[in-house]
Amino acid sequence: MKIKRKKEIKMERLFGVDIISLKLKISEILLVYFLFALLFVMPLHGAIAVLNGLTHEFKVTPGQTYEGVILLKNTGEKPEKARIYQTDYSFNAQGQKFFPPPGSNSRSNSGWISFYPSLIDLPPQATQEVKFKIIVPDDLSLKGTYWSMIMVEQTPTLVQSAIARGGKEPSLSLNQVVRYGIQIVTHIGETGERKIRIVNSRIVHQDGKSKLQLVVENVGERCLVPDLSLQLFNQQGEQIGQFAGGRWRLYPQTSALYQVDLGTLPENKYKALILLDNHDDHVFAAQVNLNLSSAEPNGSLSRRNGK
Repeated sequence: MKIKRKKEIKMERLFGVDIISLKLKISEILLVYFLFALLFVMPLHGAIAVLNGLTHEFKVTPGQTYEGVILLKNTGEKPEKARIYQTDYSFNAQGQKFFPPPGSNSRSNSGWISFYPSLIDLPPQATQEVKFKIIVPDDLSLKGTYWSMIMVEQTPTLVQSAIARGGKEPSLSLNQVVRYGIQIVTHIGETGERKIRIVNSRIVHQDGKSKLQLVVENVGERCLVPDLSLQLFNQQGEQIGQFAGGRWRLYPQTSALYQVDLGTLPENKYKALILLDNHDDHVFAAQVNLNLSSAEPNGSLSRRNGK
């Protein structure tokens, strides 16, 4: 789910006329602090919910047509409106998510997809189907995974704080916008090269424990959902532990940050076997040397290996 917030803030003379020569009473300072804190603690909830999942996957054949449904429900007690539209979608290991216009990505399938309706008006507790159709081009050169998003964006709701000063109107207002991104994923049969690489790796100390951080990138043509595990060996080749590193969906040309908690191991040198298991016939392996005595404090990733 993607939540986008648009803020409109009014603070009547809380900062005086000249912000550089700011002079406030203690009560005014506390009020400013409370107002800013309110921006981050005020719950923003959408009444419209997606009932049948945020990822719809299809194994397709060029020249064929496929149909699907997105099921929405107004879980609130008042009517809600939403608009439906398309975007592309990508992300990286730094936590950035991108929603460019449809057709921007080289592997976008947005042009294959049509949907109806584009606007909905849902009474309280009502459900609504958004039907979509995928017409795969009759192009035998297509291979691998193609994807895009159908967005469901609820009509903005004005949220006002209950704070007033001297009988005036509330001094803070927010425009709340909630939107869901439903991934529409098409795999061309079993085609497409499956290939991933570890771009960056490092050991960090955090809360008295050692953690291995790995940036894994999909450099192939097929979407993968690899589950990372690590087998750790001492310098004598004896296995001393097995650790889990989580699982991420990786589209072609996207990356994710895997983190393996190694606990409170002694600060020695180790050898590690890293397995990325896609839970099919494709398992990727890499061997790395780990030196826990040279672990870095928690911070940003630095490039360690490019293979």
